[in-house]
Amino acid sequence: MSETPEARTVRLLLVDGNVLFRESLASLLDAEPDLAVAGQCASAQEAAGLLARSPVDVVLVSFDGWTAAGFATIATVRPAAPDAGILVLAARMEPHDAVRALRLGVCGIFLKDNHAQKLIAAVRMVAGGHAWIDRGLLRALAEDPPGGASRFGALSDREQKVLRALAEGRTNRRIGEEIGASEAAVKRTLQHLFEKTGTRSRAALVRAALEGSLGER
Repeated sequence: MSETPEARTVRLLLVDGNVLFRESLASLLDAEPDLAVAGQCASAQEAAGLLARSPVDVVLVSFDGWTAAGFATIATVRPAAPDAGILVLAARMEPHDAVRALRLGVCGIFLKDNHAQKLIAAVRMVAGGHAWIDRGLLRALAEDPPGGASRFGALSDREQKVLRALAEGRTNRRIGEEIGASEAAVKRTLQHLFEKTGTRSRAALVRAALEGSLGER
């Protein structure tokens, strides 16, 4: 009889200068059977050292009240963990800062006023190679982006709906249920968007949309 393979454990690194918050977050995430906090630290330099010794799947980076330092942390962590997803945790974030973070290689932006279970879902989505953008921030990026015209203006109504749902971590089946389309139709829409942007992954597609690349034919 063949044995069922064990589910893969997602390894995490927490980067936050607030020790109390960091340890509380570690306790929350370690309680999940498929998540394990492999390390935690206060700075980008410490993070780079830890990553050199022990690669992880997702790096969670806090981004509160120290914008310049936050960008510097992302810029340091990205090359140190080229195969890991970076999930930013922020109390709030302006659209132009979100776009800058995405261009630096962030895979997800989670706002801290959401509940804990949503954070766990975001971690799992980023670990799976998907994007996660907070719904309120996504709406601000789509409807009132820096620079004027909507980033989604060149898209059809269905393409806009699919992209928004994609950025919120929905599966193809769930997206189809929400917009009243078949799963096959959702897949066709995604394929069309991949071709428009020259991207190959769902995370890269969302990043291209929010950077404004979808307006380019």
